[in-house]
Amino acid sequence: MANIAPRAVEIASGGMFPGASYVYKWPTVTNADTPTLCEVMGFEHLVFMAVGTFGAATVLLKGTLNPSMSAADHIQLQDLNGNNISFTADGIKKVQQAPLVSVLPTHSGGGGTESIDLYLALYTTGRR
Repeated sequence: MANIAPRAVEIASGGMFPGASYVYKWPTVTNADTPTLCEVMGFEHLVFMAVGTFGAATVLLKGTLNPSMSAADHIQLQDLNGNNISFTADGIKKVQQAPLVSVLPTHSGGGGTESIDLYLALYTTGRR
């Protein structure tokens, strides 16, 4: 079992978003892996994407306002329609709750066949 930390894959500012934007990736999460949390404080907008082979896996996105950032303090997040952010196949959803202190992707039920890349886009439309 490996802890999979998010890595910044793109950092941009200006252009479409006059503030700042970041894209983080948790690469190739399998049923034996545990994604670690990502600090997101200061960003107004969060978009989460999961792509890959899911097998029987379900991917969720959880978040917290607690500065301790304990995994136990992260609760299920919803999309703009009020539905839980949950994927059993490739998908992308904008997070309704923001700003947050941190987010934590979780997964279950993969059964050994999952290989999923997780992405989190963060952006702010104003000055930081």
